[in-house]
Amino acid sequence: MGTAKPIEFPAAATTRTPEQLSAEVLKALRQDIADQLGVAIERAVISVPALFELPQSAATSEAARLAGFARVELLQEPIASALAAGWRSDDDGAGSWLVFDLGGGTFDASLLETRDGLLRVVGHDGDNFLGGRDFDWAITERLASRLAVVPRRNNPEHAGALRALRMAAEDAKIELSRGERAQVTLAQPLAVDGQDVEVDLDLDRATVERLCAPLVDCARGCRRGSRPRSPRATIR
Repeated sequence: MGTAKPIEFPAAATTRTPEQLSAEVLKALRQDIADQLGVAIERAVISVPALFELPQSAATSEAARLAGFARVELLQEPIASALAAGWRSDDDGAGSWLVFDLGGGTFDASLLETRDGLLRVVGHDGDNFLGGRDFDWAITERLASRLAVVPRRNNPEHAGALRALRMAAEDAKIELSRGERAQVTLAQPLAVDGQDVEVDLDLDRATVERLCAPLVDCARGCRRGSRPRSPRATIR
């Protein structure tokens, strides 16, 4: 979001901008509400990463317009997180909240302050290019290294096999949030360099934690003091 570079989809023989793609998601959500509740939503509040600057925010507003919304308000995700966690304007006294958001599309760490019934973001930092996909790829590459024929990310012909393996890796990651071990099994073998490669691998939580530790360390050591800050947000 916030870039002018269009994205090509050769299989569909079409090109879309990030705003157009985001608009399709918003259209689907808007239609789901109409189908389930029989209500045509004209206005909405959309949460955005704290590190979104003016280009990204403007692109999000444009996507909402393309999706058919008459008006939208953008709410920073740390504010939305605090509200979801139970912040109320009538809470007594002052206090601080730390929202550490890692694992979605971006990494954001935000410090929120409560004072005189107001909640505002007083500081934030992060990385727009560090997120859940990095964790998925770390697991995927580990699984790929254990196969009889190893698919490589730098080989376009292996893209289909890696895509299927990455989806299985994501499912295993979710399963390991509740248990110590997970089985990664694909019903269909992967096609790699003209060979059928069976996938039936075990994965444990300790391995995933070790694979992901460098990414967590990267988030903990993130320093972006020179980059522009988004305007502070305040909610009453």
